[in-house]
Amino acid sequence: MREAKLVAAGVLLLAGGYLLESGGVFLYSGYELVRIGAIAAALAVTLWGFLISRGIRRAPMILGLVVGCLMAALGWQLGSARTSARKGFYLDALRVKEGMSLKEAQQIMAAYRPFSIEPGDESFCYRSDPQTEDVLVIQYDPATGKIVKTDLSLD
Repeated sequence: MREAKLVAAGVLLLAGGYLLESGGVFLYSGYELVRIGAIAAALAVTLWGFLISRGIRRAPMILGLVVGCLMAALGWQLGSARTSARKGFYLDALRVKEGMSLKEAQQIMAAYRPFSIEPGDESFCYRSDPQTEDVLVIQYDPATGKIVKTDLSLD
């Protein structure tokens, strides 16, 4: 019975993480926080498995270790997984760095709607629904074509 509770707790934590990711919450809080939380939850589940085993039974230890490793691995990789089109925009925008050429940035962001506010600025936006519009603003040196600054605004 304790093993079932251990697995159920792990599944509930994973399901909760999935719901938060699908809601876009982690885009705002950051994926470093997700990694820390996943490692903490994985350690807690693993420790729980060791505690309920009482050093006698191996099944709770193994289940705790397996569920904990799964949680840690999924939480660690979540930051780089394209789980939605909006997160795809976010990941592409993070690839645009200061010092790269504007042409390289335009190639990375080619799938998104570009617009220009003033000379030396180029922006790309992604609208996931009528109320949500994410924008990447790129400031570049018109003479060299090198990016000076980027600003990602998630709506």
